[in-house]
Amino acid sequence: MDLTQIRGGRDVAEYLAHKAWLDLGNPAPNEGKPQNLNDLQYDAFRHAYQSAVITRTPGLGEDVARAAGDHIERTNGNNWNRGEVGQRDMRGDLINNAKGREFGKNSPEGETNRQLAERIAEAAKNGDLIIDKQTDPRTLPEKFPRDLDPTKRLEDIPSDRLDRFLDQLKKDIQDAWKD
Repeated sequence: MDLTQIRGGRDVAEYLAHKAWLDLGNPAPNEGKPQNLNDLQYDAFRHAYQSAVITRTPGLGEDVARAAGDHIERTNGNNWNRGEVGQRDMRGDLINNAKGREFGKNSPEGETNRQLAERIAEAAKNGDLIIDKQTDPRTLPEKFPRDLDPTKRLEDIPSDRLDRFLDQLKKDIQDAWKD
């Protein structure tokens, strides 16, 4: 992904996560199938990193990160039209989003985005995040935390706060990794 492909807020977040992953020296994810271990780790990283950055952004926080992640998963047709495979994918993404919010809430004062990315990448590589959503028992219906169910929280994303965040991201995208 490059800057010419950015069309909206979700693309900005995807771009920043992709850039962070590559800046840490990881190989670029494969855009096709089958996915390899790097692709699976990147997907887990992407979800957690995006949620962490939104959570620790002043004026946004955990509620906006939760609402944004829930909205994306709730409206992704692939999560609903692929049966249990899609549901396990969604549950894995929601768990990784929640882990990202924890990273964001527990981010030490002065931590740079790169340092945050390093901590999350380590979690992706050591199994703290959901890597293989189809085999990880945490994505089974009986193991999934009910408080993460996106259909139970149908409120809209606080758009004024999210819009401010996305505007700032667009302005900062070129300078995101100068720290």
